[in-house]
Amino acid sequence: MNLTVDVVVLRLSPGENPQPQVLLIERGKEPFQGKWALPGGHVNDDEASSDGARRELQEETGLSAQDLRFLGLADKPNRDPRGRYVSAVYRDILPIGDHGDGLRAGDDARNAQWFDICPGCLRPYNSTHGDIEIAFDHAEWIAAAMISIQRKAPVVGVIQGLDDLLELIGLGAKPEEEGDAPQADTTPAES
Repeated sequence: MNLTVDVVVLRLSPGENPQPQVLLIERGKEPFQGKWALPGGHVNDDEASSDGARRELQEETGLSAQDLRFLGLADKPNRDPRGRYVSAVYRDILPIGDHGDGLRAGDDARNAQWFDICPGCLRPYNSTHGDIEIAFDHAEWIAAAMISIQRKAPVVGVIQGLDDLLELIGLGAKPEEEGDAPQADTTPAES
C-alpha cells in the first residue's frame, strides 16, 4: 500500500462577483498525464502526511499552505490505476483578498491553474458531464471541501449550486451532519 496526500485549495475569484475556485494541476506523468488533478503526491518516509501535503503544494504550485485542515481519507480500492493507494486529503482556504498570485507549476505538474467550481464546470473522471475532466476521485473531494466550508461559514453565492454540483458528481443531496464528508467505499472520509 502507498500513502499519498492531496490538497483541495479554495479561494474566491477576484472581481466584483467573486466565485468559488479550486486550484488544480495538470499532471505531467501517468496515470492521467495531461489531466487536471488536485496538487499532491507521495508522503516521504520521514514526514507526517500534513508535512507532505505542505511540501507537495509548494513543489507543484509554488503556494504555501495558509490554513491546512484534514478533510478525510481516500481509501477506495481501485481509486488509482497504479495499485493500492490511500491518500490523506487536506483542504486549504485562501483568506479573502489573497488571490493565490505567483502560481508556478513544478515537480511533476505541467501547469497550475484556478478553476471555477460550478455545475457543469468540473467533470469527474469517466463522466460525460462537465467541461474540465478531473483525475482520480478528486471531484468528490472538491465537493467534500465545499460542504465542509459551507457548514463553517455559509456564504450566499459562494455555495450557490452546490446541490447541483453534488448531484452531478454522484454524491446526491448534500450531507447534513459534520461526519458526512465522503466515506471510504462511498465518498471521501470522516473529518
